[in-house]
Amino acid sequence: MKNTSEDKQVIPIIDKKKKELSKLESLFNYRIKRVKRLKDNLNLASTQIQFFRTETIAKIIPINNKVGKQQVILVHALVKVFDEKILKGKKEREKFEELILFLIEDLIFEKEQEGLDELYARFSKQTVEETQKEAEQEEKEKLIRVMDMMGLELSDEDKEKLLNGEEEESAELLEELERKLSDENLEAHKQSFFESFGFEERKKSKQQIEKEEKRNQELENISKTVKQVYKELMKELHPDKEPDEIKRLEKTELAQEITEAYRNDDLFTLLSIQLAQIDKIDNTKLSEDKVNYFNTMLLKQARELETQKTQMGREAGLPYELVDSLGKKDFESFAKRIINKQKKEIQEVLNQVNLQIENIESKNKRYIKKFVEENYEDLIEHPPFDFSMLSEFFR
Repeated sequence: MKNTSEDKQVIPIIDKKKKELSKLESLFNYRIKRVKRLKDNLNLASTQIQFFRTETIAKIIPINNKVGKQQVILVHALVKVFDEKILKGKKEREKFEELILFLIEDLIFEKEQEGLDELYARFSKQTVEETQKEAEQEEKEKLIRVMDMMGLELSDEDKEKLLNGEEEESAELLEELERKLSDENLEAHKQSFFESFGFEERKKSKQQIEKEEKRNQELENISKTVKQVYKELMKELHPDKEPDEIKRLEKTELAQEITEAYRNDDLFTLLSIQLAQIDKIDNTKLSEDKVNYFNTMLLKQARELETQKTQMGREAGLPYELVDSLGKKDFESFAKRIINKQKKEIQEVLNQVNLQIENIESKNKRYIKKFVEENYEDLIEHPPFDFSMLSEFFR
């Protein structure tokens, strides 16, 4: 065994005690190091995300807040001009009214600006609360349709409970149904989804079925191997067997770490603990099957760590180009460049809104007419495609 220490963590690689390592053993060493590197990257990513948030709060949020407040002032200026009938044509006023409502909705529901509820009620002919209730009802109806498409039809009783039941009861059922859509039932009912659109899912070939069965068997063997490592560790390190009080507390903490690693299929941590705490295994004598199981499990763990890092970046709201830089040493300098660029762009938006307010308040008819025409076309007639709708549909 060779103990390589990075940040005081033992890396359980196979030492070159033989004249030459087999391909499987070399692959084991490579993947063990890769998992260690990815774990370090994940820890670094947490620090980098916090850095991005701190920089954003300091440099972006204050200007964004100013933009929101100025846009509220702009809307009030537009309403005043609308009431004074600066634009008199029927079609012009219809567009103007629709544009004002759009801007109010954006400020209330997207940018969470306050003080616009009365204007919203006036232009939409209903209150903010009524609109929110309608939106919630539409979401529930959409969920029912999706459940039906996936072959997970609800009973009439559940539909009634979801749509018209007590708020608490309805919320509990909603949470349960959303969880049901995301679990293994989704795969189980995939065929009915294809059929509902008139498609047939392509049947698997004999070779694909055999490959899948082999993989399932391999995963089952991996699970047994990881379980075996877990059992060996708990047998040797169980705190109940330790008479010394201080050492028993240490072993209690270690047992918790071992259990958590087992639950997360964290083979790297289990092997590291086994090497550091027991140091009885001799990887030069591991069977080929066992090394192969370890390799497959370590590959699975590496992929999960990479996915976890990407998810961390997306959930933190990082720009797309920054997500790929998470865990890398040049992240902070790259993040600063992007944040400074965003700051410049938002400042330009703020300057533009201030200019719009100035021209609207001056009652410049030519400017007002152009403002309504251009914004109506850009925001209502031909809005930019919202890619978030795709992610919501395939969620």
